Amino acid sequence: MKYKKLLMSRIFAILVGAITIMFIILGLTQNIDLFRPADIVLGIILIAAALIPRAKMAALGMLIGYSYTAGVFSLSITATLLDGAFNVASTLGLIVCILFIYILSRWLLET
Repeated sequence: MKYKKLLMSRIFAILVGAITIMFIILGLTQNIDLFRPADIVLGIILIAAALIPRAKMAALGMLIGYSYTAGVFSLSITATLLDGAFNVASTLGLIVCILFIYILSRWLLET
């Protein structure tokens, strides 16, 4: 049970990272010139951290990745709101990030 939370965090880190990179590649991101570097970096950080074999190091790396990603998604949501639209993808991504920041923080404190 203890490592189930870590496994879920790894799976979602890979999904969020890969989906974000795919949004950039497919040109589905608003303000793509603004967000391209940040989205690529967050994707690489999340995927790389999820693949670290040592559990605590992976959890720490994913905490950093999810925190960075939450910041990027918050900026994306704000930018699209200022353009008069609502960014559903970034909002869902932000919710996932906040959830896994909480889950990983609790997991690290329990182990």
